Amino acid sequence: MECRHPARVCLILAKLSERKIKDNWVNKPEHSLQAIFRCWMPQTAASHDVRAKTLELLIQKFPAMGWEICVAQFAPGHHVGESSHRPRWRSDASGAGQPLATWGEITPFVKKAVDLALAWSSHDEKTLGDLVSNLQGLAPKDEETVWNLVEKWAATETDETRKAALRETIRRFAFIRPAVKRGLTDETKDRAKKAYDMLAPKDPIARNQWLLSSMGSGVDGRNGGT
Repeated sequence: MECRHPARVCLILAKLSERKIKDNWVNKPEHSLQAIFRCWMPQTAASHDVRAKTLELLIQKFPAMGWEICVAQFAPGHHVGESSHRPRWRSDASGAGQPLATWGEITPFVKKAVDLALAWSSHDEKTLGDLVSNLQGLAPKDEETVWNLVEKWAATETDETRKAALRETIRRFAFIRPAVKRGLTDETKDRAKKAYDMLAPKDPIARNQWLLSSMGSGVDGRNGGT
């Protein structure tokens, strides 16, 4: 994407992304939008500052899409990216996105995405669950902030179904067998246990929904499955 109209292009792609296309084609508006902001291989000639400001605007206009882009920047694991189509007869995007970005370019944008995610205007079980699920992509001080946000939310939220949903996310992150492979620290486990207890619903059905769901699907709920 050439850098003269990044905000306009991104807002158009975000609007198009609202209508989900259920097929196996990769080339969708949402995919193109993610590629523009991909921290390690941004498919745009726009500078870091322009992309950061455009992301802020995107969050204001299309928060759901903005949230997904923020989380994608610090989600742990392996990621795949490919080059976007480039104009044949113009040199607007010459060299942009190729080769891969340097750490000096990646780190500031990841930090920007983390800061925006942590300062989200209205956290809920979905946004907090995403943060918990991707804790291993965050610095220790940011992990501390996430657990503080979870505890603050748990202390004020009254909807037991929503609390149970976040509680289940924490259980899957910290207390089932695959969590052992993540190598979680004792401090992380302790914070997870504290938040898990705080989120316990009074309604026994909501509190044990994970067990009922596991039994219904034939998964051993006693150990959280495989």
